[in-house]
Amino acid sequence: MSGGGDADSVRAITPLDCFMERADLIASLLTGMRRAEDFRAQGAAYNTAHSQQMAVDHGKAADAELVLSLFAFTPEHLKLLGSTGIENLGEIVCHAWALNGGNNEALIGWFRKPMNALDGQTPAALVRSGRLKVLLLVLRQQLEWELPKRSA
Repeated sequence: MSGGGDADSVRAITPLDCFMERADLIASLLTGMRRAEDFRAQGAAYNTAHSQQMAVDHGKAADAELVLSLFAFTPEHLKLLGSTGIENLGEIVCHAWALNGGNNEALIGWFRKPMNALDGQTPAALVRSGRLKVLLLVLRQQLEWELPKRSA
């Protein structure tokens, strides 16, 4: 192999080369984030002190980039999740961010902490295994219980 640009040269293959363009990943994450914002707008129960901040500060391409860097998906993970899974991840991140008071460090901790509702697994493990629908269902239930308590 030579160091030149001939056919035998080796180039690093990124996860995006194998499944989705980065712009598509960002668009899918933003779709999910907006779905979370729509969910929040539907009911006063989801109106927290951080709701206004969430509408202003989140749901932007930079947030989607942060999510992608947080998980460092491999091509296999991206293929497993698909665009629908990436959308669900965007919604999950937005809801979890609100549950954690808009604190990014707490959000990261939330993904790493085992949860009884997930049979002792971490949210990050469910993301890695592609079980986002389960995680989204549990998270929505948690929102229904916890956010009304905080706004009371």
